[in-house]
Amino acid sequence: MVDKHTALLNLWIQPLPYGFIEYLENELKMCLIRLPRGVEGACVTIEPGKVMIASDPDSNELRRILEKEKIEVIEVEIPSLVLPRNSGTIHCLTQNIIRDPEPPR
Repeated sequence: MVDKHTALLNLWIQPLPYGFIEYLENELKMCLIRLPRGVEGACVTIEPGKVMIASDPDSNELRRILEKEKIEVIEVEIPSLVLPRNSGTIHCLTQNIIRDPEPPR
């Protein structure tokens, strides 16, 4: 979740039922950003519309996709803590961040 109306979908890694995707788009009016095959969606939302990703050549396509959707991207240098040295991603390092409630649109 990038904010309460926008979510990244890695359907090639974690498929979701079509009916659920339709519900998110049609009933909840969510903006779903579908990531293409091969693009990892490893990021941490630090405030609505702002995410943190690992500074890594593999993150270039993810950064491009997010910025195209007007999502602010902050890159963080953590080379010894993520792939290929370890098996985690930036989200694995932080887990969920507790934030203040998001203001209404």
